[in-house]
Amino acid sequence: MPPKWLDLLDVRLKEDAALSRLYEEKGPITQGAQAGCFLVVHKETGVHYSMRVYQNDDLSQWKLDELSAALTAQRKLNDAPAQDDDLRCLSRLHEVLGSPKRTLVISELTPTQGGTCTDLFTLVDQRGRIAEQDARQIFTRLVLAVKAAHSAGVVLRNVKPEGVQVRQQGPGTEWAVWLADLHCAAPIKEGAEEECMAGMHGTPEYCAPEVVIWFWHEQGQLGEPPPMYGVQCDAWALGMCLHVMLCGCFPFDSSEEEDELLRSINAAEFSFSDPGWKKLSADALDMVSSLLKREPDDRFPLEEVLQHPFCAGVVSEQVRTTAENTFHNFDKALAALEDDDEE
Repeated sequence: MPPKWLDLLDVRLKEDAALSRLYEEKGPITQGAQAGCFLVVHKETGVHYSMRVYQNDDLSQWKLDELSAALTAQRKLNDAPAQDDDLRCLSRLHEVLGSPKRTLVISELTPTQGGTCTDLFTLVDQRGRIAEQDARQIFTRLVLAVKAAHSAGVVLRNVKPEGVQVRQQGPGTEWAVWLADLHCAAPIKEGAEEECMAGMHGTPEYCAPEVVIWFWHEQGQLGEPPPMYGVQCDAWALGMCLHVMLCGCFPFDSSEEEDELLRSINAAEFSFSDPGWKKLSADALDMVSSLLKREPDDRFPLEEVLQHPFCAGVVSEQVRTTAENTFHNFDKALAALEDDDEE
């Protein structure tokens, strides 16, 4: 493996079997936002983690560059202030191990139990579509998590329902959200947030028009490289997630061949002709249409998304709850100090 690969590692294993001295492999994760990874248990601490496996023979230079960017971004998130509740909704990188055959990315395990707990795509599939009030909560918390990543200097590039874990402890209770799939994330160059990335990364169905155009460049069909793109590609993906939640389908025909699908996305032409849209609020339709704009500059920045009537109520409630919890914790700490003084 090239020297760049060594730079990615926290631990280098002399042989693949050496992993068993550090972790116990429990088998593949088959459900939830980390499906496709493996469940492992750290032998010293007993902590459960998710393990994403890369076969070294499959790590082309392009793939290695993407992995390097993702790990740099995830380490940047790890270095961000721990008290940011919204950042805690992003699955944290634990460590990276490398053997002659495999590269192993060990990450925080997202919750898998308690009430309704599954990935967002499965939830949509089970229900057909998500009720607007539930979609409002999930979407707003998703936006807050993505915004926190941007503030920490990271763009995610692969926000999609399959990579979002959601949990509701009981009917009518609040939804919790975790972004579990960060393998396409990348660090943002300071001062170049709007034009810091190149290449097609992520799942095609959720890629923004300024991203999918790189497909034809990489196929050799474009002479000059397309313009660089920035953080607003995540805003598009959030709009796609909201469309899928509210309507139960993609705005573009995902059954098409890849080239035809990407052309539909690049044109960014869709409608609210499905009868289900008539049951939804004007705020919901406005939010979807404000994010699925072809030009990145025409999409709502995430600050405006959170101020939009569709999200504002959830944001206000979260601020109130956070303030109440802060005061509660302060009272507990003060009481503990008073007890110490009495002793």
